[in-house]
Amino acid sequence: MEKRLYAIVVLGWLLVASPVSGLAQAGEEIGIDRSNLTRESEAVQQKTLRDIHALHATWFRDVLSGTTPQMIAKFVTEVRLAKQYNLKFLANVLAAQADYDEGYQSQNAGEEFRKRCGWPQGSSKLSQINLAKLAQRLRIQFDAVKAANLTIDAFEIGNEVDWICFNGDVPDGHTPTEAELTTAVRGYAHFLKVAAEVIRDPHYFPNAKIITFGIAHSSDRWDKPPHHFSNPARMVARLRNLDGFNYLDNATYHVDGYGTHIYPNPDNLEQSVTDLIRQDAAILGPDKPFWITEWGLAANKYPNKQGQTRSGGIRTFYATLDKLHVPFGPPFYYAYSPGGSELIDANGTLLPEASALAVRAGEQSLAPAPAQPGDLLVGVNLVNAPYNLTTDEQENILAALEHAGVRVIRGAIPPGDKGRGWADRVYAHGIKIEWIVDCGYAQGTPWPHAPEGFKGMWGEPPLSKADPDSFRTYFEPLLAKLEAKGMVLAGFELGNEINWAGFNADFPLPGQGRVFDKNDLVHDPEGRQIAQGLLQYVKTLTVLKEIRDHSKLNQRTPIISAGLADLDGSDWPHQRKADAVSVFATLDFLRTNGLDKLVDGTVFIAILPPANPELAQVWLNDVHTSKRTAYRSASRREVQAENHAGLRSGESAAQVVVALSMTRPGSSWFVK
Repeated sequence: MEKRLYAIVVLGWLLVASPVSGLAQAGEEIGIDRSNLTRESEAVQQKTLRDIHALHATWFRDVLSGTTPQMIAKFVTEVRLAKQYNLKFLANVLAAQADYDEGYQSQNAGEEFRKRCGWPQGSSKLSQINLAKLAQRLRIQFDAVKAANLTIDAFEIGNEVDWICFNGDVPDGHTPTEAELTTAVRGYAHFLKVAAEVIRDPHYFPNAKIITFGIAHSSDRWDKPPHHFSNPARMVARLRNLDGFNYLDNATYHVDGYGTHIYPNPDNLEQSVTDLIRQDAAILGPDKPFWITEWGLAANKYPNKQGQTRSGGIRTFYATLDKLHVPFGPPFYYAYSPGGSELIDANGTLLPEASALAVRAGEQSLAPAPAQPGDLLVGVNLVNAPYNLTTDEQENILAALEHAGVRVIRGAIPPGDKGRGWADRVYAHGIKIEWIVDCGYAQGTPWPHAPEGFKGMWGEPPLSKADPDSFRTYFEPLLAKLEAKGMVLAGFELGNEINWAGFNADFPLPGQGRVFDKNDLVHDPEGRQIAQGLLQYVKTLTVLKEIRDHSKLNQRTPIISAGLADLDGSDWPHQRKADAVSVFATLDFLRTNGLDKLVDGTVFIAILPPANPELAQVWLNDVHTSKRTAYRSASRREVQAENHAGLRSGESAAQVVVALSMTRPGSSWFVK
């Protein structure tokens, strides 16, 4: 994940519509499929992957191929070329003839099968696979990939095993009995388990994503008599407890996503996509993202009855995903070629409508700094324990935020029913939370009260008492419970204003009334104590990153360093006898001790008092002269036409913050 600058505009209880829309539900990456590319020449492989890269795709999907040395070598070449074009590789693991005992033949092979599926060989029964041979074959293939110093990023285990074309356990022309369904589920479960165990072997791909088979969704209306399982997500749901074992989540491996395939009705695209996704989600729940490993629009169905082109259909498909409150992995267009939904013409030239995929990918690109408007999360701060309000009061606030267009809030989620209930209500309004995460302290850690005259100080215990083990104990299960509800956070911000006495009881009260620099953290006795707290902060960040990296839904959620109080140049510390460490000294110290390896961005926070929502000109003037004063009041004013940021007359404070963030992309500010 690229480092980013996150601007959070805090307007007290003033609700201002965000100039930046919320993150798309459909995720930030797209993929494209070209099945059996392994069989093609290296020149065709290279041309295909070059075209897919040119469409700004970040993922490529193909079958894990090769049971002979020659074909395995061709597969390795394909993976190598994909990596050369900066494409992540989703390998579809299918059963191979080599996985079965000698003499095994598909019982459904023949002309009828060819008419239905397009090839005559029939489909093998997963329930009759020789699991030892499967494991041996996978290890041979994986050994070749590892020997070439390559990696595979994700594995989809099986393909459309809910219908007969890819699974001989599916009944051939009659309604399945309960026993037949159980046999098919058990056959897939054993296939999944063996494949996942080999993938997770530390010698192979322990960090790769594991996705269940893409569900075919054959229709009860046209497949009569049936050659499929109805409501096929039931097959996956049964894996949670089959013969007393959880084949999705266990001590050896965890499945990272549910595979599904969607080929929508061209004349009712939005509704057909919505219906299929909701059907799967109703059965499986939101605990894992849905990976649409195949979707496509047939060229001969466009323009559709409404006159919509295929390019328009592609845009409608993605817009539909964005509206659904369901977690998604990268959707994979099927296919580059061949087939009726291909993206190239007979001469191998990309068709004009392929550009719609490129536009979508460009919109979702995770571009590195310098920051652009689309990289900024602009939201509202909701602190002061809104979860302690009544449910009606919470709903009134959230409804107003939603009406104002706010899509991100910044605040805490405490453990317990009260905190989780608050988060549920926030997400029900289509709003994400940038979570201010408490550092975690061992039970019984002393939290001193601020002395007389220092009301409001020492808002948190001494940072040097932060305990990474205690942090793990409270944070990991709380995140798991939130993910079980399908929650993808906007960010994790560990701690708040850790660099001054207001939120860090390592600072003595009364203090020296000064702002420490980097040298003070080494040579001043008080500064050395503060430095110990910052080292504990880094240790806790390390645990946070580990938990985030192994989470089910939030592996891509950014970790952001604590918002820092910027008191450098202010006489306020001297007046109050309350000390601080400068923003730059704090960040320099943290970076020296490994911060940049643990966070994905620094947080930029502008707090604008409710009575003064547009500090713009005085704030800009002061920032541009590097005074960075901690403001307490300012008169309401519009931004004038002539100012240092070159903004237009009448622009709002929120727009000023965005513009300034773009002009100073490397800074971390806390203006109060």
